[in-house]
This record gives sequence, C-alpha cells and structure tokens, in this order.
Amino acid sequence: MVDSGQVQLHDTATPPLLDGRYRVAVTPTAALAAGEVQPPAGTLDIQVGAPDGAAEVTAVHPADQATGGFGDDLPFVVLRRRTMPWERAGFGQAGTPWLTVVLTREDEAALAASTGTLRCTDVATQTKVLARPAEVRLLAHLREVNVADTVLAGGDDDGWQAVVVANRLPRTGGAWRATLVGLDGRTDLLGGTPTLGLAALFSWTFTVAGTGGGFGSTVADLVPSRYADPAQGGTLDQAGRVPLSRLDRSGRPAPVRYRAPLLPGWPAPVPAPAPDGAAEEPDVTALSAFELGRLLAAADDRMLRELAQWRRARLQAGAAAGTTHLDAATLTPRAVARWRRARLPVADRFGTRGGGA
Repeated sequence: MVDSGQVQLHDTATPPLLDGRYRVAVTPTAALAAGEVQPPAGTLDIQVGAPDGAAEVTAVHPADQATGGFGDDLPFVVLRRRTMPWERAGFGQAGTPWLTVVLTREDEAALAASTGTLRCTDVATQTKVLARPAEVRLLAHLREVNVADTVLAGGDDDGWQAVVVANRLPRTGGAWRATLVGLDGRTDLLGGTPTLGLAALFSWTFTVAGTGGGFGSTVADLVPSRYADPAQGGTLDQAGRVPLSRLDRSGRPAPVRYRAPLLPGWPAPVPAPAPDGAAEEPDVTALSAFELGRLLAAADDRMLRELAQWRRARLQAGAAAGTTHLDAATLTPRAVARWRRARLPVADRFGTRGGGA
C-alpha cells in the first residue's frame, strides 16, 4: 500500500478472464466402492461480462461544461473498476485496451444519443481522430493511492483506479466533446474499409477559451473597473460595495452586494437596514471570504491527511464503543479548528517558525 499523499502508477491490470463465453467441462474421477456408479461428465456454459462503462466513471478532466484555458491539457476519464480497460480486446487484439477517449470539435463529429454512437463527418475524419492500436496501449494506465486519502482516491473503495487519456490536445478555442468509446471487436478499424461510427459509453463537453483558465490570466483580469473603481462613478454604495449577480443552488439569479478586498480607501459604515417592505440585497463579502478560506484549507495536503486520520480514528472509536460519534454536532468548524490548533506546534499557531518573534 502506498503512503498517504502519494500516487503510484501501473501499466496494466489484466483480469484472469476476458469478456466472453466460456465452457467448463467436468469429468468425475472419484474413487468408487463396489456397486457405486460414477456420475456422468457434464459441461457448463458461463458468460463473463464487462460493465458498459458509464456507471464506472468517477471523474473527468476538464470538468463537464467547464470553460477555461485547456489547450495544453489532455482530457482523461477516471474509472472505478481497475481492470475495466483490459476486460475486452480492443481492435480484436489481445492485450490492447478496448477503451479510449476520442476528442472532437463540433464540426468533426456528433453524438447520437438515441443509438449511443459517436458519428464523425466521414471515415477520413474518424481515422484521423481515433488513436491507433499502439497508441491505445499507452493511453490507459492504473493509479494507486492510499485508501485513506479520500482526496486523491475520490472516495474509491480500494484505492485503485483506471485512467484513460485522450490522444489529442484541444489546441483551438471553442466547444469540444470528449467521448469514451469502445473498440472491442472493431477489427474493421485496422485498415481496409472501416465502418463509420464508434460506440459511445460516456461523453462530456467543455469549452476552450482563447485566454483564461490559469492563474496568470485571472490576475490579469483584476482591472479596477471590475471592482468598482471610484473613477467610474455611480457603482459603489456608501460601504464601498459593488452590486453583483449570483446563482443560488436552484440556478436562479439573485442580486447581491460585495466589497472587494482590493478596493482602495476605508469604507464608510454599512448603511442601516432597508425599511419594511423594501428589498435589501444581501452582502456576500463575509461568505466569499469564508469560502476562500475553505478552498485554501482544502489545498493544504497536510491538513487533509490529518483530517482523514482524525476521521478514521473517530470511526474506529465509535465502532469499538458500539456507536458513531461523527454527527453534525461534532463536525462543526469550531471543533475542527480546535483540533487543528491542538496538533500544531506553538510557533505554527501564531504563523511563525523558529525562535524569532
């Protein structure tokens, strides 16, 4: 088992039996006493099947319907079942994965949801976007992580996951579609006259922006006009807040007020509440700061490992006592903060290290 916070990669995970029909022949050879009759020989037909794929998908990159600077990212899909890419023979060749990710633009292919088929505009386009057998073998691998490391394992039950990567970079801006396709039995794709159409097991879309998606472009977008520069006039209230629109959990837009931390100057006191009957836009400044703190904490691998260890210890203690103490009253932000401070060295509690003040 790998240590927490580490990832180990493996080439393949070939199952003992591939997908298909098998016949088991039984011939009794028991030692019989006088007068006993040997049972007759018999056969049993069994079918070994592989899942269709969609139910095994745990994560994709880029995220479904995401927009950003993904031009240098190879799309990939993560599968919960470790042996899944090797449970059938791709292109009819033993040892070749039967799954691969095909990346297409809107003008290259369309997904027929009724038939579950990715259909390219023509055979030439299909041949161009589809990986060759030698490439398909290199585009699937295994990822092993510590089962207690829920951040890297993605909630998997054994810490093993199969990863299938696309063979193409989405270099041009615009909408792209990534599709997990099945290649089992597709010997026609090896040459000659291939059949148009690929069996689509799972598909998602994303948009590549000309700029954006990275830290540098995000910082570059922090122009004063985006955060209510006083020189623009008429956009700030008395407390230095700017009106924005946000989407609630149901997807409905709602007006809110937000004070940017980069706004120069000292704000005036927050205005008095609106009179009865008047709509008051909620202030989400504190909520935004809280969410930013949560994201920064989630990026601390040491904290995540320690929280996972603490949770596991609590579960073990609850199981030993015949009850579980992990309830909503226990896992409060204040309780987690107290536990976190108790585990930090004294110097770290105050943001310093060493003997300096």
